[in-house]
Amino acid sequence: MSTRIAGFVFLTLWSVQISRYDLKFHVIRNRTLLISLPLICLALKVCGFEFRVDRSTFELALLALGLGCCNAIGMGDVKLIFMMAPWFNSENWPITIVSLAIVTWVQLLIFLVFFRVLPGRIAFAPAILIACALNMAT
Repeated sequence: MSTRIAGFVFLTLWSVQISRYDLKFHVIRNRTLLISLPLICLALKVCGFEFRVDRSTFELALLALGLGCCNAIGMGDVKLIFMMAPWFNSENWPITIVSLAIVTWVQLLIFLVFFRVLPGRIAFAPAILIACALNMAT
């Protein structure tokens, strides 16, 4: 198995674990992000993605921080966005935003169909990580 495939497998398994935990408990633990940060950076580098900090990365970080401070999203989601933002392809922002919105709406619709009530809190980790994957894939 090549290192690139191993990197993608690791990223997929990590994303599933983070999303599953967020869906179940509505929490993204600091310890999980801190421990996984060097491994995620290594896996993304092995997969051929470049670490970039530019104006659009800075704007995304400010937007995420503003949403977190207004309690629109949790601070765990903000930290997850901070962690993934330098790897984003800034030319694909429209696809990223649309996919984030679609995944969030699908999650809300599934919750509404099965439980017949809108949730008080939304787990954004699945939407964030799917949007990240689509951003990096295009």
